[in-house]
Amino acid sequence: QNTITKLRSISGQILLLPKLAEISLLALIFMMRQLISYTRVPDETWLDKSISNLKRFYLWPVPYGSQARDLLIKLQKERVAPGYALIQKIWRECRLPEIIIADGDNAIESSQHNNTVSTPVSKGGKNNEMDYDDEHPEETSFRPLYYLFDVDDSKSLLFANVMKIDAQTDWGTNYKVHSGPSAYISAILILNIISYDCGKSEDLENAIKKLNENEINLFYKQVIAIFTSSSNSSDSKVAKQSRSLGLKEISAQIIAHASDKDDDELDDECILLREDLHLLKDTDYRVELPALHHTGIGCDLKKKEFPSPGQMASNEMLYPSNEVLLKLTSLLKNLHGLTSAEEKITLRFMVAGGNSILSGVATAYASLMRH
Repeated sequence: QNTITKLRSISGQILLLPKLAEISLLALIFMMRQLISYTRVPDETWLDKSISNLKRFYLWPVPYGSQARDLLIKLQKERVAPGYALIQKIWRECRLPEIIIADGDNAIESSQHNNTVSTPVSKGGKNNEMDYDDEHPEETSFRPLYYLFDVDDSKSLLFANVMKIDAQTDWGTNYKVHSGPSAYISAILILNIISYDCGKSEDLENAIKKLNENEINLFYKQVIAIFTSSSNSSDSKVAKQSRSLGLKEISAQIIAHASDKDDDELDDECILLREDLHLLKDTDYRVELPALHHTGIGCDLKKKEFPSPGQMASNEMLYPSNEVLLKLTSLLKNLHGLTSAEEKITLRFMVAGGNSILSGVATAYASLMRH
């Protein structure tokens, strides 16, 4: 509500204080785009007001006009299909690789054994051991967020220590790759989408508990097809009516399908447990993804190899090779065997530091894209 209030106040002063828009508008658009992806928006009136205010900036020059346009599209989708931005965010986040740890105690012992890495610093030529807190995250799974930094940049090393960035990047066979939501998340999304338009149903909950992975994925695709189809409508009332009818039909199919199953044969195939459903119901079936794990990739940018004239003439090598390229290539090769053309994943990197690491990453990226 504060975001839309601020946006409305700025739009009234924009002609008198154009500099105010340059300072605040992009930040407010970014805030609103993030907020609507965390939860369903309060009501349709709120969305109408937001769309009305944003239309004033639609024809502004880049980047203001383009950012306003992108947010307008999201708000219009949200208006006819509440939760559209939330589900899109879950789709994006599910494509990050996940590290599965067997149990908390083993994870702590293993991490403490591997987390200390000798890293050179720019002053004195001494080795500096990055200081990691003994309290390693105790989650049974996490998603790595990679930070690329220059090991000779003392500010970056200080940042890494303050952020408790883990220097371990190879978790062996503990990787689990998703090209989309897992069966567990798919089951929660089925309940989330159907309960919002059709209300909560204990019969549906009990039926979902009886479904195996393949059955959940099959019904999930049908639910998502109904939901996304309704988002293409221009009338929110028509969209809600068609979506409700379709979801009620799917709900009835799930209940009927599960009623034919014997409870004694479900233990090994169960995706959702009774305890899970009890907790999920209190949060309106909100999806909780594994936490992001800050993972550092330190690079010695003094190590460079320039292409020879022969390599450049044969297109074998056009850009200098640096340690950023070597470490990214190694990481990609480790994950390549877990993916396919049909099951692509997303890796998320942060460039942490100044111009030196930015230049190194740009060169490595150009080389990867070229070769």
